Amino acid sequence: MKRTVALLLSLVMLVSLSLSLASCKAKKQAGAEVLQDVRVRQALSLAIDREYLNDTIWNGSRIAAYGLVPEGIMDTAVGTDFRKVGGDLMTTDYEAAVEEAKKLLKEAGFPDGKGFPTLEFTYNTNTGHQQVAEAVQNMWKEQLGITVNLSSMEWNVFLDYRRGPDSQIARQGWLADYADASSFFDLFVSDSGTNDGHYNNPEYDKRVKEAKFLTDQAERARLYHEAEKILMDDMGMIPIVYYADDVLIQQGYEGYGVTATGNKYFWEVNKEETNICVGSQPATLDPNLNETVDGMIYVTHLFEGIYRPNVDGTFELGQAKEVVQDGTKYTVTLRDDIFWSDGEPVTAYDFEFSWRRLVDPETASSYGYIGADFFKNGNDVLEGTIPPEELSVKAIDDKTLEFEIAAEFTYTDELLAFPSLMPLRQDIVEANQEAWSTVTDTLIVNGRYTMETIANEDKLVMKKNEGYWDPASTKVETITYKLMSDDNAILAAFKNNELDLIDTFPSDETVTLEATPEFHRFGNLGLYYLQVNHDAGKTAEAE
Repeated sequence: MKRTVALLLSLVMLVSLSLSLASCKAKKQAGAEVLQDVRVRQALSLAIDREYLNDTIWNGSRIAAYGLVPEGIMDTAVGTDFRKVGGDLMTTDYEAAVEEAKKLLKEAGFPDGKGFPTLEFTYNTNTGHQQVAEAVQNMWKEQLGITVNLSSMEWNVFLDYRRGPDSQIARQGWLADYADASSFFDLFVSDSGTNDGHYNNPEYDKRVKEAKFLTDQAERARLYHEAEKILMDDMGMIPIVYYADDVLIQQGYEGYGVTATGNKYFWEVNKEETNICVGSQPATLDPNLNETVDGMIYVTHLFEGIYRPNVDGTFELGQAKEVVQDGTKYTVTLRDDIFWSDGEPVTAYDFEFSWRRLVDPETASSYGYIGADFFKNGNDVLEGTIPPEELSVKAIDDKTLEFEIAAEFTYTDELLAFPSLMPLRQDIVEANQEAWSTVTDTLIVNGRYTMETIANEDKLVMKKNEGYWDPASTKVETITYKLMSDDNAILAAFKNNELDLIDTFPSDETVTLEATPEFHRFGNLGLYYLQVNHDAGKTAEAE
């Protein structure tokens, strides 16, 4: 009898758990479904007081965003600004915006939020992101009657989650890879590896893809402005603010470089050993696969491309001693004194291998689209129409590389210094595709630094590469990157002189820190926004 009762109780508990899980799944599905209605997305965006967020969280140091592209991007010619020409694509009158938001929500079938399912909002662990999430949560509750659950995740877990099917609303940010409007518009093309929210509108795609390859700057700008309006009318993402880069730097620390695209350079600082914090454990150090700003910083110190960056943000020849351009065709002659960290010479075949691997659909690189759009037939490779071996790149011999690009881009030099296009050793990568960049013995590099310590959760240690072709230009012997995600701990370490430079600290400390000589604010070509899950490619339209 007792056994029977126990079995019945177990069965009841199992059924109850199953019903609870089914109910939870149904609620999550309902939240995802309402986000497919453009009226709901517009209402959510309109109910956010961007000026309030900027004033209270960032102490007025950011710019409220009412469009995609920030100031600082050229429009039709040098001296013109895309954002200033395009203007605001949403109302900046918050009271009027809230009234419009309520009207749209009612039209969508949820007057005063009645019957609206609970939404999920995720963000990576950080006090500033938490403050934004909590403020938005309160605005949606107070203005629209919508309940939002918040959840935070560690960085690498968050990266995978926000591109997956369970994400609804997620914190997002983007820093331009190069100073051109295309770096922002490429984000939301339906087949882009960086389109984590799965936005899909053929009219948007058409304009962006056509504009990218035009040399007529006026027509190019016209198409991009049209594409931006389409994106904002769809509310394909919810803009919050345009970035600035707030950095704490110890007094007397000089020779560093901070760029508008988020990169930071430390090889010329006035210390033999320097300690930095620009992020937590990187997801990867594989140049073809990296997709984060902190990863870009690490890769730029370890590898070098056809061109190399200077600390002032300009570019000059790196691994190449000569680049000859004939329209869209290029011939590169590599230096004679360039070597991998194991002593093997760097060859044109290393560039050929890396560039083919980048656009190979089997690599599944989030940045595959950069190579696909850059090389003449890159999209044919990425789409699987032709094999990677037919990419318009060819190593003629060890020192000669020829390639053809899709158009005469204004940012070609910058791209040829970009981490995704760094050379790679085929023998090293193919021997261990998954883990070659995670072990010092196989992380064979050709840049200013080699990796001394990598299998460590707390730090990455880089040592000056004595085999680098220009060792005299590398002043710093050792760079230690402390891997930290707790911004309170990061600030404490800086105050204890354990760190020379940090670019993360609690946002509620900004006002106090602004008054100190260690505080520096740099301009950024970046956007802080909320990603909306468009359900793997569906473009929702109001009925």
